Amino acid sequence: MSSICAVCGKSAAKICTACKNVAYCSVEHQKKDWKSHKSSCRVYLVKKNETMGRYVVAATDIAPGVIIMAEPALMVGPKQDTLPICLGCHKRLTGTYLCSKCSFPLCSKECEQLEIHSNYECLIFSQKKPIIMKDLNIYQPVYQCILTLRCLLLKTKDPGRWKQLNMMEHHNDLRRQLTTLWTRNEINTVNFLKDVYKLDFDATTIHTVLGYADINAFEIRSKGIVICGLFPEVSLMAHDCISNTHHSIMEDNKMVVRSTVAIKRGQMITTTYTHTLEGTLERREHILNAKLFACICPRCSSPTELGTNFSSIKCLSCHPGYLIPKTPLDPSSVWECDNCKTEPMSSNSIRALVAEIREEIEKAERTGGQDLIQTLEGILQRSSGIRLHPQHFLMVGIMHSLSQFYGRTQDFRMTELSLEQLQRKEDLCRQFLKVLNIIEPGMSRIRDEHGPDENHQLAFLSNGKRNIPGIAASMLGIHENSVRGVHITLQTLLNEINEKIDTFIESPIKISILRIIMHQIGFEYKMIDHRLRLMERQDIVEQRKKYLKRKKEIDATNKNVVFLDETWVNKNHQKQKVWTDGTVKSRPNCKIGKGDRLIITHAGSKDGFVPNVLNIFWSNTGQADYHQDMNAEYFEKWFVEQLLVSLEEPSVIIIDNAKYHSRRLDAVPTSSSRKGVIIEWLTSKKIKFPQNATKVQLYDIVKAFKPFNVEYYIDKIAEEYGHEVLRLPPYHCIFSPIELIWANTKNYVATHNVTQKQTDVKQLFIDAWLTLYELHAAIFVASQHKFKAGLMDKEELKEKLEVVINLLTESKEILEFDSPSSVTGHIGTTIAKSLEGVRQILDHFCGSSTSQPS
Repeated sequence: MSSICAVCGKSAAKICTACKNVAYCSVEHQKKDWKSHKSSCRVYLVKKNETMGRYVVAATDIAPGVIIMAEPALMVGPKQDTLPICLGCHKRLTGTYLCSKCSFPLCSKECEQLEIHSNYECLIFSQKKPIIMKDLNIYQPVYQCILTLRCLLLKTKDPGRWKQLNMMEHHNDLRRQLTTLWTRNEINTVNFLKDVYKLDFDATTIHTVLGYADINAFEIRSKGIVICGLFPEVSLMAHDCISNTHHSIMEDNKMVVRSTVAIKRGQMITTTYTHTLEGTLERREHILNAKLFACICPRCSSPTELGTNFSSIKCLSCHPGYLIPKTPLDPSSVWECDNCKTEPMSSNSIRALVAEIREEIEKAERTGGQDLIQTLEGILQRSSGIRLHPQHFLMVGIMHSLSQFYGRTQDFRMTELSLEQLQRKEDLCRQFLKVLNIIEPGMSRIRDEHGPDENHQLAFLSNGKRNIPGIAASMLGIHENSVRGVHITLQTLLNEINEKIDTFIESPIKISILRIIMHQIGFEYKMIDHRLRLMERQDIVEQRKKYLKRKKEIDATNKNVVFLDETWVNKNHQKQKVWTDGTVKSRPNCKIGKGDRLIITHAGSKDGFVPNVLNIFWSNTGQADYHQDMNAEYFEKWFVEQLLVSLEEPSVIIIDNAKYHSRRLDAVPTSSSRKGVIIEWLTSKKIKFPQNATKVQLYDIVKAFKPFNVEYYIDKIAEEYGHEVLRLPPYHCIFSPIELIWANTKNYVATHNVTQKQTDVKQLFIDAWLTLYELHAAIFVASQHKFKAGLMDKEELKEKLEVVINLLTESKEILEFDSPSSVTGHIGTTIAKSLEGVRQILDHFCGSSTSQPS
């Protein structure tokens, strides 16, 4: 890859992230070159040699699941052997509508006007006597020429696509040796177009275009109909019976090719021209007839098909032996036992045995009925390990079918399966996937088209237990997508269900049903607390353990514990939901915006709020975050002059990690400190440093001598007054019961804030203290109960925290009053309900109480 800018030729460091084949010195030059680079910006390169002709290799390392090609069809049309279909929409004919110009049967007037018909064969067939089809249920030879005719007309209608078409392989020299095929094409297409409709093309050109379609066309399947499409770029991929890509064709006939496994730079990009669930004899015969070459890939070259024994036949002369081809690339090779020296078996005998068992299977599937599962199980029992290897492709095919039938057929629905049948389905899945992981590894096409992958199957079937929440999370990838930051909605879940677990359901689930199911299995669509993930960061987990250990020691001493915290309320703070009929009259008076902010600081213990320490003032900064209105100097003044002098006994003061709570006694410079401050600190510590050192070098010295144990100013002051400061772990404000008090108090203000005036809002906050005094005291008392010893366990702690957060969220709606006048009548009931909520929280969070709050 060049390290020279593709625009100016200077040294370049920016690489094209798509193809990684060109470099640029700047974003401007990359944008400037995009118009010319766009056509060649691909993750693959086209190569050519005498043996393979043109083929493609990876231009860069390609990860699994990467889109390598996305190519619209050059042309589409009916297969040569097909029942009559509409030449407009290519669907099976259901009516009797005939094209008004060429008399071909179509679906409707709309299909007649589609360009694919009206601008191609319709122009030719309308010039002569109409073609009459009396029976639409039999094969009609006229359809054999449609795709060829459309391609021939590209010469005048679209020279660019005609040029693309003529870059494909036609193999006329080999096709001419197939006398039956060549003669059929000569009569039904070449002579028909050239002699009957006087098409201005010679026979060689028509045969060549026929070859393009025969050799390169891909099948396009849609709603039971199969048509053909030509994709020039995709057709460059070489064949391999274990390919590293798979393709899918969209409704607009655009083919998307994705990598199934990691592909190294320079490695050939391959596809497969045959069905991977067939044996070597069958695959090679199909490829030879359809594509006119003999496959010599590693799988075809292996007598055991890479250890899968996908074609192996049971030896009748010894118990452990199986017959495998002596020379697998020779279709007439004899088959020898891999264990004993018994007489070899001819390839014709092998074909006859396989054909006999295949016919038995196909007959069972044609008959169908309620006994299909038992019939297939019987064939499997009579043949697996007795006539064929257990992993023979016919046996694997039965396993695949049975794994689908269990759970989808009458009397065998998923809800009707016994534990034994569930176990049987799991065993079949495991055996099938064991082979599939070798012959079609990675992001398998069969997995995409025919059912869920191994993890999905086994998650559903494990031990026969219907663990619905786990299944939903595993099968729909809810947890994994959440970790990656993918937004999940009911619609995305619905798409996942209908695409990935159609093995277990008969028809698509409606979104209304999915909503009910999601609630039933324990999921909610609600606001989430992103702190939960931060709370499990390793350093914070350690701080949490340290806090819990110290808190447990404090509880054992019955020492007085004081919780300290700040909060705020806006002047226009009101309830967001009201009963309304949609008119202005039913809406309360309100002002636009949040209004001024009231800042409150308080502390409380088991005796309720500490008297004479309430600090309440209006913000002057207008900042969105109330922390901007508080600084260390202001807080420390209140802490010393109001709180510490008001505590009558030695106490433990629990606070959070706000910046103004954490002024250090010995402030250590940070990376944002001025160079002079860093030098002053180093000098005061008598730490030597180079006089010509840069700020970065000086800060490295600071980090080397930074004290391990940090001392805070308020900790030192509290200690002088006989108290201890204990800091909450980061993001763990839920450990402080005062958070619940803030929620109840602010809810009270929102309920009664009618005037939205500063003086009234401040008075409402004070009224809340008086009205809810008993409730607040009960919360503080309850918070003093001891923590369970098991709370030290990380996973149990996580569950407890989630419970507390949910209950705290619900607690915000505890205090609902219809009107200010109803406060007195409801206060007793409200407090009782609130206390019960507190008890529920503490039962989960702190363990069973030995006494109840009064």
